[in-house]
Amino acid sequence: MSMIFTPQTGDAKMDEAYGRFLVYVDRYENFPSFFDGFMREVKSDDTAYLNRWLLKVLFTHLKAKHPFDEIYEKADDEGKAKLRVWMESNKKVIEDKL
Repeated sequence: MSMIFTPQTGDAKMDEAYGRFLVYVDRYENFPSFFDGFMREVKSDDTAYLNRWLLKVLFTHLKAKHPFDEIYEKADDEGKAKLRVWMESNKKVIEDKL
């Protein structure tokens, strides 16, 4: 489940933590095992701090654009039409890989 890219937040400390967090998440196959492992390794009892950090990671992840979306946004109308045709013609292959 590795991410193709790591969002660049503009905050070096956050980017580093986000990258480490992705590596940590990749160690687990499902959320319950991830949650148990996280709770064993967490070094703080400050749940407000942890929630704020986790929400920041979630926000950063959800706001990040996939490279394909960035290409699509930069394309002219003809390019966008070609990309849509390509996606439709490869939809099954793409879905099988997800």
